[in-house]
Amino acid sequence: MPPVAVGALTFAIGGFFALVWGFALCQVFCWHGTFTINSLSHLYGYRRFETRDDSRNNPWLTLVTLGEGLHNNHHYSPGSANFGRRWFELDVTFQLLRLWEALGLIWDLRRV
Repeated sequence: MPPVAVGALTFAIGGFFALVWGFALCQVFCWHGTFTINSLSHLYGYRRFETRDDSRNNPWLTLVTLGEGLHNNHHYSPGSANFGRRWFELDVTFQLLRLWEALGLIWDLRRV
């Protein structure tokens, strides 16, 4: 339901042009970013931890997906909200979650 509401709101504000460029195209890019994590992050990148699969950390996908490209780190500790383990492994999504936690919007944020 939320995507339908966002699409309707985008159309109401900017018409068909806004619906296509501001909602539909952005949604397709988001889907493709998600899909690449489950395919390319098992083929290309570096492995920080030995896991039972072929997951890898991919810096380029990390930039595009705001942290999800640190896939090997995620497979090593899947319960953690923070995928970044080194100073150069920037997990923007975790930083946003920390902000929301500080504002009281979320709680019980799992860390490594």
